[in-house]
Amino acid sequence: MRKKYGNLRFALIMFLLFGLVGSAPADDKSETIWSVNYFGEGESDYFHRPSDIEIDQKRSLVYIVDSGNHRIVVFDLGGNFVRTFGQKGQGPGEFNNPTGLCVDENSRIVVADYQNNRIQIFSPEGEILQNINTKEVRVADLLVIDGLFYTVASFGSSGFNINMGLETETQPLVMVLNDAGDVVSEITISDFPETQPFVRALKNRVCLSFSPDRKLFLPFGNMNLIMVFNLKGDRLARFERELPFKPITPSLKSQKTSGDGERSVVQMIATIDMVSKASHFGPDGKLYILSYTESLDEQMKETKDMRAAPNLAQ
Repeated sequence: MRKKYGNLRFALIMFLLFGLVGSAPADDKSETIWSVNYFGEGESDYFHRPSDIEIDQKRSLVYIVDSGNHRIVVFDLGGNFVRTFGQKGQGPGEFNNPTGLCVDENSRIVVADYQNNRIQIFSPEGEILQNINTKEVRVADLLVIDGLFYTVASFGSSGFNINMGLETETQPLVMVLNDAGDVVSEITISDFPETQPFVRALKNRVCLSFSPDRKLFLPFGNMNLIMVFNLKGDRLARFERELPFKPITPSLKSQKTSGDGERSVVQMIATIDMVSKASHFGPDGKLYILSYTESLDEQMKETKDMRAAPNLAQ
């Protein structure tokens, strides 16, 4: 029996509510249509750190990336459990902390197998079709557009790239890969409002959405900011949204360097709030964005409080 982590309810409620958060007025109330607390045989299976959700509208299926359990879980649109596929490992069809998923126009399931440094493609039934090793970039989330993989290296809490030796003020936002895993192009901006590499990498956390008129929308994970690009990488627009809270943008609190040469260690702390973790274009052509505030300072304080509470950690 798997340990109960209590994250399944959050993941599925997120699916039902995220369409309202990004577009409805702050005083609008959403309705939970269904939620589940367990699934599978014996009613004893639970999510562990679910990291992404995707809907196959053609087949009326919901895919959840169950990252901590190294698998994909499938439900129908009524919330009924259908199946799982994948397990921890390095072989074909196995995962090591998958983080992102998309469904292509043929209902193939494309998974960012993050810790295995690869993309795996499955049939609609969950059978492995292809492994693509990602040689130059680690993929955390992705879209398939015109046979190419538009990827980001950071999504949610999966990690991010920091190039401490980067002399320019640019930072890649999107890496475009071919079916061999080679980088064929990238989307980069030269006027990003941050010069400190560590904080810039935090601010560069983005998620991907592709509009019906073939534009890429990139909501930034730690800023109230959305940028719009065409597939050539030209920036077309940037805008902010009205939020029911004031976001805390990442700022450097401390920086400490120890050691020298190749063994030097840089320790840095930044305060951040997660603002945009997921986005999706609905059948109405509107962009829906999941927004929430969750300060790392508050998380750390809560963790300390929990450790201090008697008889709480079991």
